[in-house]
Amino acid sequence: MKKTQKIYVGGRDYVNEIDAKKQQVLRTIALKNTQPRLPSAQNLAVDADSGRVFVVAFDHDDRSGPRDGLYIFDLRDGRQLGYVRTGAGANAVRYNPKYNELYVTNFTSGTLSVVDATTYAVTREFRTPVYPNQMVLSADGDTLYVGIKEGFNRDWDPDVFVEGAKERILRIDLRKS
Repeated sequence: MKKTQKIYVGGRDYVNEIDAKKQQVLRTIALKNTQPRLPSAQNLAVDADSGRVFVVAFDHDDRSGPRDGLYIFDLRDGRQLGYVRTGAGANAVRYNPKYNELYVTNFTSGTLSVVDATTYAVTREFRTPVYPNQMVLSADGDTLYVGIKEGFNRDWDPDVFVEGAKERILRIDLRKS
């Protein structure tokens, strides 16, 4: 995997490329004229080797999620390379170079989508308990750990916390058989 010494941070409709050593913004990549329209960049992952940035969108104004999913862009010019509808509340994305796969948590749908990073096709989907959230990939690329939030109710009222709810970690073995 190519080391770039760059940090990528997403905003509503842009990605900033930051020099990690100088701590300066090098450029802003505009994510304009997307199909479907990008509601809000929620989270991102970068594949520096292929020059792509993977952005998940979670439309907080329309919880049914008609535009939620995975948007793929060229890191050099911001051109949209693809879009994959993964589920309502696309919340986090991780790229796994070992299997050339992307993992997308769909917070509202309660699913985890596995996307082929070449064809951009959903190859598998896991139903998860309640709200799948952030993910961590093991160093060897064989295990995905998914945070499961249980503290909110299904009506999505952030002021109502379910007493006694626990946070859990879901472990997924990614090895191909």
